[in-house]
Amino acid sequence: AAFVGRRERSTVLLRNALHFAREEELASIHFRPSRTFRLETQVIRALARQATSIVVPCTRMAERVVDFLPTVAARVTVRFHPTSQAEWAGSTPELPRTLFMPIVNSPYKNLDEHLALLLRAFGRLDTPAQIVATLDPSDLPETLRVHSQLSCVGPLSGAQVAEWLRRSAAVYYPTTVESFGYPLAEARVNGRSVVAPDTAQAQEIAGSALRGYASGDVESLARAVETALTVTPTPDPRPFDRDRYFNDISGQPR
Repeated sequence: AAFVGRRERSTVLLRNALHFAREEELASIHFRPSRTFRLETQVIRALARQATSIVVPCTRMAERVVDFLPTVAARVTVRFHPTSQAEWAGSTPELPRTLFMPIVNSPYKNLDEHLALLLRAFGRLDTPAQIVATLDPSDLPETLRVHSQLSCVGPLSGAQVAEWLRRSAAVYYPTTVESFGYPLAEARVNGRSVVAPDTAQAQEIAGSALRGYASGDVESLARAVETALTVTPTPDPRPFDRDRYFNDISGQPR
């Protein structure tokens, strides 16, 4: 998104990590950019080169941009996406052994692999757990589709996602090629643990709500899940204040 006002000032918001990913990284997640996507990427990078101010949602995204466009380094500012706190923030979850995975499916996210690893980790827990995913059952292979500890509720509205977040004990967010990761922020803002790969980006956004694990490590994931299901963090909405965000990017008070 670009805001163009007076000629001497323009702000560009960059919020898609795939526009600033190396070919080997794209290959590792099985993402094959279309011709349209590659052209779109060139347009977005051109806008960034011309902007007087570039706003990105996390430090890792800033590093991605500067990696491709080193001349814009001094114009890049990190501002977390605004994330509103729900009225129920800090409440006791109704489903104390349930993880919620609010991710829109896409082939490059490899959610079937992540869910298979999680279900293996569930087998190492002393007390059974459940995972609720915003996937259609047809998105998954038969072996996962019929698993007793996995429920696929399909794509949900914003209100329905918020309700599942309220009811669940924790969030599961296994993807790593992201510019921000709203589930990381929503967990922190509302007082829910979030199980995610222990990356610098996840640490920055999720803060004390993060229950990190080493990617691909079943034992590490099992420990993270058990902690997430037994430890409820204190809600922390301060880093995601919407007024401060829009005041900063517009350059004037609300």
